[in-house]
Formats: sequence, structure tokens, C-alpha cells
Amino acid sequence: MIIVLNIFCALLSIYIAKTTFSRRSSALYICLVVFDLLYVVPLIVELILGNARTPYPGIINAQNDIATSFLYAGFIICVQIVFFIFLKKRSGHKYSFSFKENFENTRLTISKNGIIAIISAIACIVPIFAIIFAPQPADYLTHIGAFAMNTVMVTAEELNYHKNIAQICKYIGFIGVIFLKLYDRQNQIFWKILRSLSIISITLIDGKRTFITFLILMLLFVDFMSDTKKIRIIRRVVNALAIVAIYFVLYSYLTGKYEYNTNWYSVISEYFFRSNPVRVTLYAQLHPDKLKILDYPFQSFIYDLLYFIPKNIWTFKPAAFPQYYSTAVLGIVNTTEIDWFFQTNWYTECIANIGFLGILVGPLFIVYLSKIVDRSKNIVTHMIGLFFTVMITVFEYSDMFKIVFLVWILMIIRDYSKNIHMQKDNLLENKIK
Repeated sequence: MIIVLNIFCALLSIYIAKTTFSRRSSALYICLVVFDLLYVVPLIVELILGNARTPYPGIINAQNDIATSFLYAGFIICVQIVFFIFLKKRSGHKYSFSFKENFENTRLTISKNGIIAIISAIACIVPIFAIIFAPQPADYLTHIGAFAMNTVMVTAEELNYHKNIAQICKYIGFIGVIFLKLYDRQNQIFWKILRSLSIISITLIDGKRTFITFLILMLLFVDFMSDTKKIRIIRRVVNALAIVAIYFVLYSYLTGKYEYNTNWYSVISEYFFRSNPVRVTLYAQLHPDKLKILDYPFQSFIYDLLYFIPKNIWTFKPAAFPQYYSTAVLGIVNTTEIDWFFQTNWYTECIANIGFLGILVGPLFIVYLSKIVDRSKNIVTHMIGLFFTVMITVFEYSDMFKIVFLVWILMIIRDYSKNIHMQKDNLLENKIK
């Protein structure tokens, strides 16, 4: 029965993606495509290869629970139907946009701005200097993943530097690399070298695989949207995949993760598919006596809203959701014993905080954000909002996305105030006439 239901989910997603496609579609359609790739495709793969191997008890229990499998299929159907209803309502709407056209206009604007080039270049250099001026540069240069995997003994000074300075420099470098790529339409060798050095530095600081893979895919996406020669695009795709594959293999052996990531399917399932995190939270809702993620409803939502309050002022301040999720998956009771080791996302956190109602609230919130994105007449505001809306369905609400969200809000306020001033000026002109 569950096999038939999973096949139905796959066919439904194909039908909805096909019937709602338009050259000038809502931002919600991009969210739909991403959802299909990360949440529906795993169902198709599992029909052929079965469940991916994993050593984590929380994921194993969720994968093998029949009720969870049925509920996950219900989650897929619910999201698909919600997206379908609103996409049909907004087809041909005046706020609809051409994603490729907006992207090309944005890149053209950026490529003509020398100030953006200078700021982006400085941002690319930041993670390089973060390693050079670290208390112990060797922690990054000779022990890849040392901080992420806790494989090297460090002093309190080194740990504080990594968490409070190096991590911020990593995000600055990430943004710098993306904007420098957008600026460099001619692919000049100097900018290529600078981006490459920055990417290497970001990789050494981050010490993980998903973040740097995402950065490479972002750069590849820029080429895909801008280049018209298919052969060149294919060559870059092959090169990018080769780089990612080599890095994954080296990382596995250097950190010892090859011992339990025994095949490519397991790696892809853990680091790229987002079905298991949702399954785990659904399993926790169905079997609270066997798996517990949060201590009370809205616990991590409270943290997301009030994260800026220091811990010494707010003694009982909650932790970030990925920390609760990681401890639950690993079977650890005390959340203070571990940082986060697993990727989560908006849907996962929503279900964990408000229960089964999150299955409906999750996609409705994405619809709401998409409407705000579609209404934006400013290209930059539009792209930032689209980036944030799509990314929270893929990754947790991390420090980087808190910054992106803040920038987006400030851009919306700026655009709104600018429109108000323009309306006032128009009224004054009409009165004078």
C-alpha cells in the first residue's frame, strides 16, 4: 500500500509541476521545484534502492515505521495541493515575473557597478585573512574538519575565535564569492583566482561538506542562467561534480567518516535529500514516548525570534532547533552535550514546534513569503527575498539566513518608504498643476 501511495505522490508532483509551469511564474513555483527535488525524488529513489543505510537510531526508527511513512506521504500531498491552489490563483497575475529575465537584469546591474566589485573582492579576502590571523592557523591548514568533528584539542581562545570571528568571516566570504561571480561576466583570470582562494579558505574554516557544495552549486547556477552555449555549460557541470566528488572522498578519509558513510547513496541521502528530517519529526509526533525533540511547543521558534538576547541575561534561553534535532537523532538526552550535526529545514522545525498542524502551516508560510517576493518591484529586493524563501526550505534558519532575512526586511522597508515619498511627490505635482 505504501509503495502505491509513494508512486501516487511522485505522479502528483510531476502533474502539478507540469500544469503550473509558466515562463512568468510566481516565486512559489521555484519553491515547488526545490521541494520536488529534495522531498519527492527521495521517494522515487527509495522505491528502487530502498532506504539508505544510516547508523543513527532516530533516522532508522523513522524509516522503518509504517505510520510515519504514510504520514510523510500525506505531508507530500498536502504541500503539493497547497502550492497547486495558490499557483493556479496567481497564474497570469500582474505580480508574476520572469525569473531568467530578472536574473539577467540583476547581473547586468551588478556588473556595471565598480563599488560592488571592490566590496566583493574585499569580502573574498576576509576568510583568507581569518585563517592567517587565527591563534593557530595550523588548526585549519592541517586538520580539515577539526572544529566541526571535534578531532583536535583546542584552547578556549582558539574555540572562541572560530565561533565568533572565523565563522562570521566564512559567511562574509560566501557572499563575496557569489557577488564577485555575478560581477565577473567575462570570467577574468584574476577574479577566478581570487574566488578560488576564497573558496578554499571558506572550506577550511567550515570543515564540512554541505556548505561548500552548496556554494559550488550556486556558482554553477549563475553560469547556467547566463551562458547560452550548452557545451560550455555541460563542461562546467562535469567539472563542478568532479570537484565535489573528489572533495567528498578526501573529506571522508581525512575525517574518518568513510567508516559509516559506506556508499554514495547514504551520503546523498544524509547531506542532500530532506526527507529524513521530516520523517524524524513526524515519528516524534506519532511516538513521543520513543523520541522527543523539543521540551515544549514553540521552543525553537522562541529562540529564532529572540536569538539576539545573551545567554547570561536569559538563563533558560532555548537552543537552536538543529541542536535539539541532532540530540534526538543520536539518542542523547542533554542538548548541552552536542552542537548540531544534521541539516534541518523550515518544514521540519514547523512540525516539531506546532505538531501535525505544521504539515499545513509549513507550506502556507512559504506561500505567504512568496507573495511578498512577487510584489517586489525592486530587482535586488526580489532576488534576496527569493533566495531566503527557497533556502529555508533547504537549510535551517542559521546565522547566515538571519542576516539575509534582516537585509531583506530592510530592503522592503526602504522600497516602501521610497514608494510613499514618490506618491507624496506625485500628489504635490498634481495639486500644483
